Amino acid sequence: MGIAVVGTVLAAALGTAGVGGWDNATIAAFLHGERLALVLLAVIVGPVATYGANTLTDSRSIEES
Repeated sequence: MGIAVVGTVLAAALGTAGVGGWDNATIAAFLHGERLALVLLAVIVGPVATYGANTLTDSRSIEES
């Protein structure tokens, strides 16, 4: 999920303004929502990446049973 997906979802949620584009309040709401969504995504991805890095094993060690 990247900035393109976040931007598309927010644009769809805010709706379209037709010809002439969005007004300043809609643009501000879009940018605020995009920043918030990306911060939340980073908060989720950080711990998941840390957990994944901590569960990696040394591929040279072999456990035989």
